[in-house]
Amino acid sequence: MTDITTGTRPPSAITNVNDPGGRLGPYVGKEGSADLRNLSVFSQLCHENDILLLVSDGIYDNFDPQQLGISVEEAKLDFPSWEQADAHAAEKAKDNYRTMLIGKKLQEASGGGDDGDADGDKKGKKKKKKKGEDDQVDLGKVDLQEFAHVLLHHAKTVTKYSRKWMQEHPTARMPDARSKKRDPSMLGKMDHTTCLVFKVGYSG
Repeated sequence: MTDITTGTRPPSAITNVNDPGGRLGPYVGKEGSADLRNLSVFSQLCHENDILLLVSDGIYDNFDPQQLGISVEEAKLDFPSWEQADAHAAEKAKDNYRTMLIGKKLQEASGGGDDGDADGDKKGKKKKKKKGEDDQVDLGKVDLQEFAHVLLHHAKTVTKYSRKWMQEHPTARMPDARSKKRDPSMLGKMDHTTCLVFKVGYSG
């Protein structure tokens, strides 16, 4: 599992939840230009049966350990808080956690792993591994629709409490990571949620 977008987000946006890193809409200057700080153009070598994920922030940021309430200690960072962490170290820690968690979701979509969610939903039963069995997944046999469903379900589950709170308090400021009166139950990030999953193959 590899995040090929690592390094595209500006340092100021890595731990600052108020900075998305870029904006397509009118934002910069008097003319309202787009904020293109995290715009990058690059290529990536792929192999047959590789699975590519194209997701919006409503999916991607809900695999971010900071958004999931994971402490800097749990993320193995030697800093007082996420906000005070070195940008490079924080990005590496987030990348490691994010790819690990998405990898578990891939296993789940393939019929293995834990069906529980990162926010404490442990209704799913963990499948016992046979002796000598590892965590490798046969990408050629992955159900792409199921994988997309698992990722979307994760985002929906993580933000369940926050969404309920906003529905009950439509005019109030949510006490999430952006607020000084933070409620630790307010996990995840509610944003545009789009998920495209496809497999690399040969054409013709």
